[in-house]
Amino acid sequence: MNKRLSVIIFLLILIFYQNMFGKNITGLTSEKELLLKYKYEIINASEQLNISSRIIASIIYAEHKLNS
Repeated sequence: MNKRLSVIIFLLILIFYQNMFGKNITGLTSEKELLLKYKYEIINASEQLNISSRIIASIIYAEHKLNS
């Protein structure tokens, strides 16, 4: 599996886990902080995979809305 794709999937799983179970496994207080911390990894991965970072942001936003 592509390393960049693995990073994206890992971050999405972390965000989903934190939202779904309310556990802060990263030491950060919100998914916003998580996204800020890994912003460059997400951007690099989206460029490598030719996926718009807006698509990734939309997925994260939709997932957040479903859990709130």
